Amino acid sequence: MMTIKRAMVLIASLAAAVPAAAETRAVPSIRWSLSRADRAFVTVSVLRNTLDGDFDGKLVLGNLEKVFYVPKLDAGLGLSVGYGRTRKNGLWMVNFTRSIHDTAFRGIRSSASYNAIEFGGKGYLWTGGAVLPYIQVGFGLPWVHVRDAAERDGKIYDANYLGLSVNGGAGLLVPLGSRTFLTCGANYRFFAGMYAKGPGRGRDVTNLNIDRSGPRRDIFLKVPGLRIEVGIGYLI
Repeated sequence: MMTIKRAMVLIASLAAAVPAAAETRAVPSIRWSLSRADRAFVTVSVLRNTLDGDFDGKLVLGNLEKVFYVPKLDAGLGLSVGYGRTRKNGLWMVNFTRSIHDTAFRGIRSSASYNAIEFGGKGYLWTGGAVLPYIQVGFGLPWVHVRDAAERDGKIYDANYLGLSVNGGAGLLVPLGSRTFLTCGANYRFFAGMYAKGPGRGRDVTNLNIDRSGPRRDIFLKVPGLRIEVGIGYLI
């Protein structure tokens, strides 16, 4: 038969075990980040994308043969799909991103799409909690397709601006289960538009004149922007 003293010892032991068990449940990210390391995953994100700088709707580049109207792009919504692999201290991934934007140039309203193949990594700042904060760096191969933004011999064509981009940002990764996780974050991107393509052969931006007959453009198109995104990932 259990004595009062033994009962008190058992109760004290259970009382001490409850906080420890609660603490273990409160930090699943430690188990998740270690036990789910070196696993492939797929991810889908929704995003809000902005492009500023030289994309102001005022700049015109061209020559006697053709002209490109550099647009102003409103903030747009988009989608990103990717594939990557987890590590103990973060993850890396490659993804394709596309966002749709309303545009304006010389009083004309049109539409554009931002497209990019991107490579990047997320490194955890620490893994001692239920949420994993991370910093992000990456680079991309973007192109911007603008409807009716080029002209040649009096005819209107679509224009494309191609180049390179780099980005950096921060966010949070939240494990939702043994295979799923949520990410939310923001990153600042700098897009260098180096090449303009429309009717006929494409041209290096620095081989085009400002306002068609003005001085040569002496540097690539400088287009900074901010992207905010929320995504869901699944380990495969």
